[in-house]
Amino acid sequence: MTSDMPDRTPLPEGTPPADPAAGPAEQPADQAPDSADSSTEPQAAGAPPDQPGDIPPPLAESDTDAPVAPAGQRSFGRFWDLYLVIVFGAGLYGAGGGQPLIFVSAPGFLMLFLIAAFAIVHRWFWGHARRHGNWPPDYRDVLLAVVVQLALLMPLLQLSSWFSGPLLAVMGQVAAAVPPRRWWLPLGAPTLILAHQIGLFNAIAGNDWTRALTLATTVGWAIAIFLYMHLLLDERRAREQLRDDIAALRDEMATSRATAAELLELRHHHQQALILHDSIGHALAVIAIRLETIAGTIGEPAHSIEINELRDLVRRTLAELRNLPADPAPSVTQNQAVGTDASPAEPEQPPQ
Repeated sequence: MTSDMPDRTPLPEGTPPADPAAGPAEQPADQAPDSADSSTEPQAAGAPPDQPGDIPPPLAESDTDAPVAPAGQRSFGRFWDLYLVIVFGAGLYGAGGGQPLIFVSAPGFLMLFLIAAFAIVHRWFWGHARRHGNWPPDYRDVLLAVVVQLALLMPLLQLSSWFSGPLLAVMGQVAAAVPPRRWWLPLGAPTLILAHQIGLFNAIAGNDWTRALTLATTVGWAIAIFLYMHLLLDERRAREQLRDDIAALRDEMATSRATAAELLELRHHHQQALILHDSIGHALAVIAIRLETIAGTIGEPAHSIEINELRDLVRRTLAELRNLPADPAPSVTQNQAVGTDASPAEPEQPPQ
């Protein structure tokens, strides 16, 4: 007589229940590669077909954290490019005295070399905003540019007063790249040279206080204008940064809405899987009870053996179904977004 106790030995996941009446199941040859591939990447239990079991990771952020120079700094640099072309042209005209042959002499070659070197340093400084896009440059780079440019201007200042104009370009570089609390050295040096060139120190030495006050007011207004330019550029940079942050926040909100829609669909499939799990388990339990009842009313041994075998097959299938997680624990992110419980449901007790 066949035992009424079902075989509760758990089978490997994905293995179909064996049929006692049939022979040993053979796997088709064309399914062997698929099973080998599926063993390397198992699908999460309870996940709907063709969908991942977990939420995909967010997009990686950009690795470049250097602040990008806004359009205000680039426009400011182009303004000083045009300004230097004008003042250097005027300085060359004033130093030449209307004699073009001076530029083919040694002093002329030296003057052209100093102007070209100054322009190269100027272009290198604003290259942070033009080519690299990183702004502001390091304070050490600012000091280096200021020192080199002042050293190149000192010989030119002896040739023409027009060469005092590039001092304003140096001050503009400092105003655009350095916060006001650190202006004392990079902005103080060209300011003192400019004050000397316009005669402020000579007026103080000659006790010409009216002229000294006028020149000091001029220098003070120049510094005030550079301070206003610095604050204006900072305000424009903050505004552009705010626009970029708003655009990034909108993209993040759009991604969150798409993720929320995917989670709602995943929850819907999860609920359907639970309902199907419970329905199949209940149907198999009823079939097992009915087979046990029919086996007691049939007197023929052959029919009783077949019914007992069918009853054992139903019980083994029911046991395998109950061994499956009825409520697979989703990931933490799914629990927070969907609101499901992470603990699996208690399996139903098999009918006696």
